[in-house]
Amino acid sequence: MSKVSIKCQFCKEEIPNSSKYIVHCKEVHGNQKPFQCEVCSLRFSHNFNLKAHIENNHKNSKQFYCEECSHDYATKKTLGLHQQIVHENIKPYECKECKAKFGTKYVLNQHSKAVHLKQKPFDCKVCKKTFIAKTVLANHVRNVHERVRAFKCDLCYQEFIEKVVLKRHIKVVHQDLKNFICENCDQRYACQRDLKRHTDSVHLKLKPFVCNVCSKSFSSPSTVKKHCQEVHENIKKYFCSFCSRSFGQSGALKIHIKAVHEKTKDNKCSICSKMFTQKGQLKLHIQMVHENQKPFKCPVCPLSFGRKHVFESHFKSKHEKITPYNCKICPSSFRYKGILEKHLKEVH
Repeated sequence: MSKVSIKCQFCKEEIPNSSKYIVHCKEVHGNQKPFQCEVCSLRFSHNFNLKAHIENNHKNSKQFYCEECSHDYATKKTLGLHQQIVHENIKPYECKECKAKFGTKYVLNQHSKAVHLKQKPFDCKVCKKTFIAKTVLANHVRNVHERVRAFKCDLCYQEFIEKVVLKRHIKVVHQDLKNFICENCDQRYACQRDLKRHTDSVHLKLKPFVCNVCSKSFSSPSTVKKHCQEVHENIKKYFCSFCSRSFGQSGALKIHIKAVHEKTKDNKCSICSKMFTQKGQLKLHIQMVHENQKPFKCPVCPLSFGRKHVFESHFKSKHEKITPYNCKICPSSFRYKGILEKHLKEVH
């Protein structure tokens, strides 16, 4: 087995091992140390020594803080790289196979191995899902199967999987720090990333991520994943402690508890004084009832609707004669779930 040599940072000479490299630096280059640690200012003769020093001494000391998204980093360099890739969208490495772009060569290589070469040698023993690296597998097991929530909020005792999510929670929920304002609708966000996502999906109508099952489009890969789990795989892991209902997302469960069990309605219409659980419901109410905005027009009949799903339900039942809600007791079928429930109460 051949030994790995070390290339000198100054003269590019190949040195057979680390001990001879140290001697070479002292004798030839006067023991110069061009690599300085940004955290403690110690200097090193080779980049790998600096990396080892940071790994051993400053891994948990993250002093460089991203103001846009709450992530923190051990060095200024890694913070700068994060800002370039995430917030400035500078991704110079392009995949030759699918034209996807990445911020670093390492991530591009990982993408090529996982997506195109199908190299995922690390298997999860619980769900048999495969991963490209041990660290990714470890994170999957900890977050998905063990549900380890190591970061607890001191103000409301809510627990989180990641430190950055806890920080964002404190900023948004307890400090109400939402400094990033949408120019189109005055909606406020805690970080630039959330504002961009809102602008792209709501105002620019950019939804480039498509569901392979039903072809519905979404603004981000995470929303596609949530949609597939909830709609197509029927995975609803958030259970209501008051009733038997379950939900695909924790946010939907919270809204359900507030609206159904706590009867909390904090959002008041300034025109008719009607109360609503969510701001979105109030906004939709004003648009539909007081401003008479009904953008979803039926192409067959003169009717128009304020909500897309109401229009779709109307079209399927009225014009396509689809009655998807079947009674399990008798052969009757209905256009709407509410009519089926009424039928069950009154007839059976």
